[in-house]
Amino acid sequence: MIHYTSRFGAESPGVPKEIQDLLPWERVVSILHRAVLRYSQPFDTVWPVACFTQSTRRALSGMGRNVGIGFHKQFIWDAGGGPAYYVRGDQWTDWQNSNLSEPARSMGVRLWPGWEGPPEIGIGNRFVDQLGTRSEWLHEREWRLPRPNETDWGWAFPREAVAFLLSANQRVKDDAFATLASWGGDVAWVESLPISWGGADDFPGVDGL
Repeated sequence: MIHYTSRFGAESPGVPKEIQDLLPWERVVSILHRAVLRYSQPFDTVWPVACFTQSTRRALSGMGRNVGIGFHKQFIWDAGGGPAYYVRGDQWTDWQNSNLSEPARSMGVRLWPGWEGPPEIGIGNRFVDQLGTRSEWLHEREWRLPRPNETDWGWAFPREAVAFLLSANQRVKDDAFATLASWGGDVAWVESLPISWGGADDFPGVDGL
């Protein structure tokens, strides 16, 4: 399970500015230094979640996002996370208006692949026309860890939950480790983690998952 700290396109609306202003590798350093993964609001729910990607190694190597942290799946599950629910666009309003709790609704992702109309508008707006914009995220299997209550701001994970690091290249790795050292972080622990390089087919530390 990978939590990517780099992405193409607009940031989701709930990412705080102080996180948006960080470079992808600085986000990795911040997460590791605090051992906390902050919840934020994705595109399709107002309830904050932590997001992860589950996919095959071949698919991950071709996604183009090459900075992040790999977590063992069981720790995310034990913390209350799980696979996102794909909800048809013509059932999306019913899903949003259901009697499910906000954390439960936050697990839903709108699926409406057939839109061929004008360019999408309202990106980041929860109330876009559920049938008038395309939504198809099946190239990756998303997992979400919902915020358990209104006071917790992040998932405080144990060190053993981290499986490996994903880095674009050696320079990015070196910059990240230097920043962690300047912050007084545990460089020895982070250096002990397996490293996978962006675009590679190997993802160490995840055999059998």
